[in-house]
Amino acid sequence: MVRRCKAANCNETGGVLAGTYSGDHKCAHVTSFSSAPPDSESGGSWFRRGIQGLQKWIDKQWRSKSYYLGEWHFHPFAPPAPSGTDITEMKSIATTESYKCPEPLLVIIGGDPAQAWQIRAFVFPRGQNPVELFEVIPPQP
Repeated sequence: MVRRCKAANCNETGGVLAGTYSGDHKCAHVTSFSSAPPDSESGGSWFRRGIQGLQKWIDKQWRSKSYYLGEWHFHPFAPPAPSGTDITEMKSIATTESYKCPEPLLVIIGGDPAQAWQIRAFVFPRGQNPVELFEVIPPQP
């Protein structure tokens, strides 16, 4: 994901997370992520994930027993905190039956991907406030 952020330069980017759940469904294991679909749009402080080619990617994940877990995106030169738009979108995903994901994950990478970046992860349980899962501050060069 950090490599995708570096390639995006000063624009936001993102994609979809896929993976599996533990037997008791208390732990999600992210095993893969998509790049931004080619019809995605972005700027320095906004990102709209497209859908072109995404269903084919998701179908491939399903065949390998991986499932839609949520979304990831990049906040260039900004903190990895969910914006109001991020929160609204993730709450919508949690209540949209076609996603089949009542507790979607959101991973945000923030900062400068070439030097000083951070990763934070959140879960958005349906009908509840988001819960931060972890924050990663990598060693700086």
